Amino acid sequence: MEEKIFACSIIVSFLVHLVAIGSLLYANVHYAKKVPREIEVVYHAQAQKAVVEKKKLKVKSVKEKKMAPSPEILEKKGRGPSPVMKDIIKQAAKLKVYKKRFNQMSSLDGKRHVSVPVLKSEKITNPQYLSYHEVIRNKIRNRAYFYIDSPDFQAGSVYLTFVVSSKGELTDLKIIKEKTSANSYLRNAGLQSIKESAPFPPFPRDLIYPELSFNVVISFEVDE
Repeated sequence: MEEKIFACSIIVSFLVHLVAIGSLLYANVHYAKKVPREIEVVYHAQAQKAVVEKKKLKVKSVKEKKMAPSPEILEKKGRGPSPVMKDIIKQAAKLKVYKKRFNQMSSLDGKRHVSVPVLKSEKITNPQYLSYHEVIRNKIRNRAYFYIDSPDFQAGSVYLTFVVSSKGELTDLKIIKEKTSANSYLRNAGLQSIKESAPFPPFPRDLIYPELSFNVVISFEVDE
């Protein structure tokens, strides 16, 4: 009996080993026959077209990028110059006018003069009044020089009387005709010189008056 059991065990063991060996051989043979597969890349026509179009758009955007137009181009299109350019042009025009006036005055310098002397008839001796009166006369004289370059300029004197408030505002102005010896141009120049000189400085503290009247003679002189 024991001999039969031993024989059966040997047979079962043999069969198990046989099956195991067969499985290993089958696996090796199947792996050896498996060949690596090549990967094939296929580009679709539509995808290629999209890439090409995208590249074209990028190139086009770079080429067609416009620079900011110059001020001259803007002016040609009717937009006009910028505020800065307008201010530069305006200042240049003023400079030309001032230069022209300066040249004219320089050419007449030494021939035409303006003076506003102290009137002998003035009897006021208050130092503050006299000092303030001198400030007013100097301001009027400097302004009167703007009228010496006219062809209507000639020798003459204009007698004027005017009233100034304590704040320096001009409140009244007129020509004393009987004391004036000048043509219409000089009379108008005298009036304008006082009007354009106002407002004057406020009264000094010692001049405690609501207003004061002043008499001046603007003398226009021409050297021979």
